[in-house]
Amino acid sequence: MGIENLIDFKSSPQIREKTCGIWFPKTFSEGNVILNENAYIKAIPIVTNGSIRVMRTDDDGREILLYYMKAGESCIMSFLGGIHHDTSKVKAIAEEETEILFIPIDKVILLIKEYPEWLDYIFRLYHKRFEELLEVVNAIAFKKIR
Repeated sequence: MGIENLIDFKSSPQIREKTCGIWFPKTFSEGNVILNENAYIKAIPIVTNGSIRVMRTDDDGREILLYYMKAGESCIMSFLGGIHHDTSKVKAIAEEETEILFIPIDKVILLIKEYPEWLDYIFRLYHKRFEELLEVVNAIAFKKIR
């Protein structure tokens, strides 16, 4: 399984060659926790099969769904937290049997510097999640008005 078939951008032969030996695959069963809040992010996940529920927990233990990740997608929160050596602000759980490629954060930083398509991929993920957030804000705001 090559990374060129997994990510939502057209990768060059150089990026395929560069990423070939750096990622590691892992499979999670339905309900498995992939990432906990406050955990340090050591690798960026890219979903190759299945889906992941990303949520946040408040101080009372209540959870709110933020978004789902499906094949070809990654977690923008993981990118940001990992690059800034911060802990996770979200919890990620496998919705079904899910296969993920993990790319170590130090390798992601090198890829961003060497290949602009990686940075473009990250910005597209960020844009998608921001649009989803705006939809939620609109739904809440207009629901209260009615």
